[in-house]
Amino acid sequence: VEQYVRWASGEAQPQALVVYETMWGSTAEIARAILEGIVEAGAEGQLFAVPQTDHTTVLGALLEARGIVVGSATHNRRPLLNIAVLMEDLIGLRPVKKIGAAFGSHGWGGGAVPLLEKGLQEAGIDVVQEGLALAWRPTPQERARAVAFGRAFGERILETMNSTP
Repeated sequence: VEQYVRWASGEAQPQALVVYETMWGSTAEIARAILEGIVEAGAEGQLFAVPQTDHTTVLGALLEARGIVVGSATHNRRPLLNIAVLMEDLIGLRPVKKIGAAFGSHGWGGGAVPLLEKGLQEAGIDVVQEGLALAWRPTPQERARAVAFGRAFGERILETMNSTP
């Protein structure tokens, strides 16, 4: 019962989850760079690849974390199927006092990142920074952008921990 009370009140650790689904490995590269930035900022981070990680594992970890960064490759202007299903679970769960952001990779045209941001908002998660969408495989400069993206998110995690009663 005590654990449920903590989750319902939004009590959390200074931690961010980086959850992603990749098609050809580009989104995985971006996810690892974002995690690196989160840790550089001084926040804790966990990396989860779906479908390799069960959704209940991700959602359970989110109940303990302050934030989530969700990423997907774009396929037919949409997020990949497994991350889309996870977003539906997240919308149903509606975790409290969480922050979020979205990222992804695409080939010819994007589309996944704005839909992931919309899903985060529908789940009641405060989207605290503009999504990061990169074309093809990230260059060294784009990898540096992903690290900076993660660092900014990690800083937001720590700021919310300091401002949360």
